[in-house]
Order: sequence, then C-alpha cells, then structure tokens
Amino acid sequence: MNVSQSLYDFLLRSFVLEGEEDMKTNTIKVHPIDVAQELLLPCMGKVNAGFTSPARDYIAETVDLNKLLIRHPSSSFVWIADGECLNGSGITDKDILIVDRLIEPKEGDIAVCYLDGEWTVKKLHVENDTLFLMPDNDEFTPIKVTEENSFLIFGIVTSSIKTHRRV
Repeated sequence: MNVSQSLYDFLLRSFVLEGEEDMKTNTIKVHPIDVAQELLLPCMGKVNAGFTSPARDYIAETVDLNKLLIRHPSSSFVWIADGECLNGSGITDKDILIVDRLIEPKEGDIAVCYLDGEWTVKKLHVENDTLFLMPDNDEFTPIKVTEENSFLIFGIVTSSIKTHRRV
C-alpha cells in the first residue's frame, strides 16, 4: 500500500463520520484531531512540476503532517467533502478538509456551515451587509443567508487533502 493511500485510510478511520446511519438521519458525529502522536512521513525534497531537474539521492527530512496542517489542534476537525460545488477552488468530492474553529471568518474564506438543518461547505461573501454562501462551480447558485435562517459557521477550511489514485 502506498503512503498516500495509507494516510487517506488513516484519516478516514480516525476522524470522520462513524457510519452511514449517521448520514441517513442527517446527524454528524465530528471528532477532534488527536495530534498527540506524530504523523511523520519522509520528505524527499522538492519535485519540479515544470522542467525536469536531477533527482536527489537522499531523504531531506521528515514532515509531521499534524504540525504542517493543524495550527490549533484542540479546535481542528476533519470533514469529508461531499459534492462538486467547490471544484473551482480545488475541492472535489471525497477530499479531506481540515477545519479550524478558532480562525475568525473573513471574506473569501471557505467555511463549513450549518444552514437550516443541513451542513454545507462554501466560500463566504458579504455584499451590501448580506452574507452569501458561494459555490465555486457554475452549476450551483449562491445561497443568501437571512435573519430567518438558522445559521452557524462551524469553522474555516485551512487545508484539503486529495487522493489522486484510489486503490
């Protein structure tokens, strides 16, 4: 099993929904991230994504993904993207989202929100003192948030992890 798939499976087992029954009843069990154990992977150095360059013959260092991706461990959570509304932002179906509840929301942030009994992830946009939850895919329409809505910003997406090849 490759390292990328191992990490994906590890995150799915450790931090996400506890089963399909939770999704059927529209309830979600969210688990905090436990950074007590380091998640070290070898860092091979930089890889050129343009013109080729000589490969390095050694491992430069190790990278602790907890330290790299999680600024506030006690307030960070993992969610799994479900859908294609943020494709333009690079977030696609089944991507793993790292969400931090301590970060103050600002214009353009991608946020996990609770709106009228449903969880959603969208970009935040304010126009004329009105909040809109914006998709980043032309097939979806913005959602205007009004005083009549039951609304909560759960947290801000700080990172996303995608698997490029599923086994």
